[in-house]
Parts: sequence; C-alpha cells; structure tokens
Amino acid sequence: MKVDELKYVVGEAQEAKPVYMRFYGKIDEESTRNFNDEFLWIQDYVKPSKIVISINSEGGSVLYGMGTFSIIQQCPIEVETIVEGLAASMASVLWAAGTRSYMRDYSILMIHNPFIRDEKSCNPDNEQIVNAFQKQIETIYHKRFGLTKAKVREIMDGKEGCDGTYFDAKSAVNAGILSAECVLKTSKQVCNKVKDQIEGVVEANALQKIMASINTELGDFKPLDDSSSIPNQNQIENSNSQKTMDKEQEFAFGSVCAQLGLEKTSEVSAVITRIDALKNAENKVAEIQASYNALKIQKEGLDAQLTNVKNELTTVKNELKSYKDAEEAKRKETIEQFVDNAIAEGKINSDAKPKWVEMAQNDFEMVQATLNSIPKRDKISAEIANDPANIENAKNQMTEAEKKMAKAVEAVVGTDFQFKTLD
Repeated sequence: MKVDELKYVVGEAQEAKPVYMRFYGKIDEESTRNFNDEFLWIQDYVKPSKIVISINSEGGSVLYGMGTFSIIQQCPIEVETIVEGLAASMASVLWAAGTRSYMRDYSILMIHNPFIRDEKSCNPDNEQIVNAFQKQIETIYHKRFGLTKAKVREIMDGKEGCDGTYFDAKSAVNAGILSAECVLKTSKQVCNKVKDQIEGVVEANALQKIMASINTELGDFKPLDDSSSIPNQNQIENSNSQKTMDKEQEFAFGSVCAQLGLEKTSEVSAVITRIDALKNAENKVAEIQASYNALKIQKEGLDAQLTNVKNELTTVKNELKSYKDAEEAKRKETIEQFVDNAIAEGKINSDAKPKWVEMAQNDFEMVQATLNSIPKRDKISAEIANDPANIENAKNQMTEAEKKMAKAVEAVVGTDFQFKTLD
C-alpha cells in the first residue's frame, strides 16, 4: 500500500511509534473496507507501538461495522479509541472495540437499538436479523462497560419517546460507561461552543457535521469537506476509478451470491441468512463428526475386547482339549492295563482282548465288575493240585475217556483208517 494513498492515517506511520487514524462519517461498505485495509496494513507492516483511532461518526451499517469491530478487537497491538465529536449508533460499538476508550469532554455518545432503515426492502427474515444484531451489541456493551444486561437494554431502549440514550462525557461517567480519568479535557470555551451549536439538534448526521466543523477549527484532525465527511489526507479517487470499483464490488457480490445458490440481485440480508444457515450446518456436521469419532473409538475398544475374549476362548479350548486328550489317553491306558491283567490272570483269552477293550470303553464299570467276579485260573489249578481226590479222579476219568474215544474211532475208521458205515 502506498503511503500517499492512505485516507484514514493521520501524519506519519512509523514502526514502534504511535500511529493516529480517524474514522469520520457514515459506516458503510466503502468506508469500512478502506479503513480495514489501512488498519491491517498499519498492524501487519508498520507495526507501531499503538494505534489511536479518533471517531466522529453518526453510525451506519451494523453488518459492515461489525467487521471493523472484529479487526480492532483482534489486533495484537494496543488500540485506543477517542470520541472526537460524535460516536452514535454503530460508531459507539467501534469506540467500544478499543483496548482503552476515551471521550472529549465536549463529545457525545449515542447508544440505541439497531433497525432497518428501508422498510420497502423488508422481508420476513429482517426481524430475525435485527434481533440477532441487537443481542450481539448488547453483549458487547455488557462486557465492555461492565454494566448489567438489564441496564444495557434500558440504555439501548431509551426513555419513552426517545431513540436510545445520548451521553456527554460527564453523564457517561455517571452511567458507569466511562471512568473519569478517560475524559480528555478541553477549554471551557470549546465546551460552550459545542453546547451552543448542538442545542436543539437531535439528528445524528447533523450532530456529526457540527462536531466535524468544530474539530476542524480546533486543528486536531481536519476532515475533507465532502458529502460523507470521510477524512482524507490526499485526493479522492477519480470517478472512473470509483466506477471501476463499483463494478468490481458488484461482480464480487454476485459471485458470492452464486456460490451460495442465490440470485445475483439478492439482498444483503438474504446472504446473511444463507451464511448463518451454512454456519449452523457446519456446526451440525462438526457435532455429527464428533459423535461419529466417539462411536468409532468406542467400537474399536469393543473390537479389541472381543479379540481378547476370542483369544482367551481359543486358549481355554486348547487347554481343555489337551486335558481331555490326556484324560482319554489315561483312560485307554487304564482299560488296556486292566484287560491285560485279566488275560494274565487267565480270566479271558488273549484273542478276546479287542472285544473286552471295546466293552470297557463303552462301560468300564460293568467290565470291571464282570472280570473281577471271575476267579484267577492259577487259583483253580492250585486247588486241584492240592486235592488228591481230585487228582485221582481226573486221572481215572481221562483214562477211561481215552479208552472210549479210541474204541469209537476204531469202529468208524478201522485199524487201517478206512471209513466204515456207522450203525
């Protein structure tokens, strides 16, 4: 930005030194855009020790004024605001944006409720927009002045039949808006001059022009004598440049409308409403995304728990299978050993082992009871061996049997082993 093009900076702008700016005249799209550009250039490139803003304005657009308020509020450099003549309506909000706010002892502060001037352009959303701006401004006054919300609303409403409330420096101190040390003293002659000239004047624009005239006489800050009373150190841009700028603004606004899905001829209020709706939608999306992320984290936790449970279950199953396999092997070993013992004891023949093992696997207790009831074979042989009568009887019986068998065989096959017919 060229220094000779600056409109709102007063005097030299040097690093690490105070820079003085002024906002005179109506708050509208053009004035706020130009002021904001210069303010940000001072803030970001000059980097002074502080910025002092003198205000003499009848107010204007809340929409554009809030942009300037935000820029002043967010400035990392100390900002002082001074009511040089009049800070009415939205200008009082700009004044409240400073790190410290001062009033000349002859200056006027006017606070009231926002409204829409052109009733013909009203639409059903206007009331909602005005209410939103009103609450926004109430919050600014409440936090900046330290007044209760009820007191702020009382000031904004004004007395019956009045549009808001007017304060001079003394009444602003009495109302708690300003501390006494923030009143900048001037000569009694200046105060009387202001008092005489504004007596009976109630229109903000007229008051602003009177104050501009007095400031010019004082020689502090000299605004240009143009219709909008916007101060300018240099020449106002020529009409061709202004027309070009108007076309660029119109194109830019139309582009914004198109991106928002609105007609290029849409009102500013419609754009604000659509932007608010988009902001609300963004907030809703953010809330949904946060809920989704929380559920996702919760699901991941549950998945991890489920994996741990599955792993534990697999481990338990493997351990149980090992136990069952060992138990089954032990049981088979016990059955095999028991049947082998029965064979060894002569209770059953060895070729019958598979049958007894199979039966024992189905009902081991029954097989145990059965085989345990059969005496050992070596015990029977011992009893026979130890009983002489049995031995003799057995011997005789076998001899007789052998004889009978020999005769029977001889009768059938003969002595030469030739088969004969049986009787």
